[in-house]
Amino acid sequence: MVLAILHKDSSLWSRVIKAIYGDSGGLERNSFATYTSCWSNIVKEVTSWYVKVSNLCNAICFKLGNGEKARFWEDRWLDGMLFKTLFSRLYALELCKDCTVTSKICDYTFDSSFRRPPRGGVEQEQSMALLSLVKDIQLVPMEDRWSWSLSSSGEFSVSSVRRLIDDKTLPDATQKTRWVHLVPIKINVHAWKVKSNSLPTRFNISRRGISHLTP
Repeated sequence: MVLAILHKDSSLWSRVIKAIYGDSGGLERNSFATYTSCWSNIVKEVTSWYVKVSNLCNAICFKLGNGEKARFWEDRWLDGMLFKTLFSRLYALELCKDCTVTSKICDYTFDSSFRRPPRGGVEQEQSMALLSLVKDIQLVPMEDRWSWSLSSSGEFSVSSVRRLIDDKTLPDATQKTRWVHLVPIKINVHAWKVKSNSLPTRFNISRRGISHLTP
């Protein structure tokens, strides 16, 4: 739901959440430090999955248009890269850390919003590497929009997240599952669960982070 709300800009839920918590939905800021809500509980639950499986936010990036919505340092808008991490020394010099892509691209020196010009060494190397990456970026007269990298269409789907979770949590099978048509389907299913170690035993339940009551 968190990813769907961020991705589907036109949905009612997306508009409501963004009106309250901003375009990021409160994911990148400590928006829930002083109070709890239904949305904050959803975000916290998703965050726990980020630790167990993978940071799903890495799969969300901007498809660049006019550059007025995507943030230059804080958002993934160029090949999934996060500039504040990739160019950490330059990010430390930046005074306007929420600047948009268009405002930065229009600044041909890239350092007018820095507290001081980059010096030699690592800062100079990162400055040259950044200029090399963005020198050919061309903006187009259309809005930036979210794109979902786990789907070939770029559209978010629950099934793509389900596949990622399964790939990360389910054990690998050395052999393909063979279904025996001469026995009931429930026997086939039970055999598959035994082989993949996915029976709801106490150990498997606790390994997936699900609490259970002890009799």
